[in-house]
Amino acid sequence: GVREYDRNSGAYIKSYNATGGWQWAGVFAPNGDVLIGDHATNDIRRYDPTTALYISTFATNIIGPGDML
Repeated sequence: GVREYDRNSGAYIKSYNATGGWQWAGVFAPNGDVLIGDHATNDIRRYDPTTALYISTFATNIIGPGDML
């Protein structure tokens, strides 16, 4: 999964897709959702920024999704 930490204190906040395969770094979408590239499913998934729960698949057929800066 992808872990979120507080940028000032470094304290752990939560994990997105904690039981999933190999994910790459997450980014915050303009609407606040968290987007994470998932190498196990070759897609980009959307997660709720408050609960870290999966919302939906944002894009499919992305072979080896990498860092989204």
